[in-house]
Amino acid sequence: MIGIASGDLFHTSNNVYGKILEFMKANKCWNLSNYTIIFIDAWLDFIDDFLRRQSAYLGILMAAIRALVIKYTLNLRIQKLTDPFFAIRSILAVLTISILLSSIYYSHYTMFHIDDWSPPVQCTGFPDNYTEKVYTIILQDSFISDPFINDRNFMTMDGIIKMIPAGVLPILTVLLVIEYRRAKINRQRVAGKQESKPDHTTKMVTLMTISSMISEGSVGISYILRGVAGEQWGFVGITLNLIKICYVFVAINASMHCIICLVVSTPYRNAVKQLCYREKNVVVPGKKPPKGSVSSVASVSQVVL
Repeated sequence: MIGIASGDLFHTSNNVYGKILEFMKANKCWNLSNYTIIFIDAWLDFIDDFLRRQSAYLGILMAAIRALVIKYTLNLRIQKLTDPFFAIRSILAVLTISILLSSIYYSHYTMFHIDDWSPPVQCTGFPDNYTEKVYTIILQDSFISDPFINDRNFMTMDGIIKMIPAGVLPILTVLLVIEYRRAKINRQRVAGKQESKPDHTTKMVTLMTISSMISEGSVGISYILRGVAGEQWGFVGITLNLIKICYVFVAINASMHCIICLVVSTPYRNAVKQLCYREKNVVVPGKKPPKGSVSSVASVSQVVL
């Protein structure tokens, strides 16, 4: 969850940064295409690209581990998958692969001086004949003209990679829900009674899966269309705008995860309450710890999600 949350947080922050730059462009007294800003933009896009891919595949890995842990509760090897060190190794492995994939594309970008900027007459505080260089980033011609490793093939491949989570997540979600319900039935059978409290875990998993499918699937399709467009520049412009629109769904999906968890899942709400009101859960010697405290035993639904 930490790996996914960090990627979602960076993506949302990068979108906010982009909107701030667009707002600042209204001020003609600033050169927002100088070397520093373009350089930072390129690196932010690179980081955002590999973190987005990492978040999607960490979601697949997390869903698979949850299903395995519930299905094989007594298998010690499977239970080791919940170890924090395994999580760290998984994050680093997925992150490394994602960085390498993004590097194939972004390593072929170069900064190019296209013009000189001079402040308008109404701008004050500048010396006479003051100018700044205007830069942009473009793909190298060798990358565009290469018959195999070129921008079109990469965009198509990357689109397919981005669509895989949209196809795999529903399958893992169905398996996870099935195993969770089996575990719930077994728990009720052992306890000898039905649980009185409603369990919304299935709803939460389903909602999060649907939101992830929409965001990841739409971005993947737009990338594939960009790769198919080739040198039809009118269609290329449409697909680039489509990618920007689809990334809005990604930002919404990143924001909705927290809301869905808090609204639907009681364990998450209890965890937030416990975090915000920790002072109320102080254990007094000789007294039982309050319900929902750290010392209480987690239910299966808390382990699952």
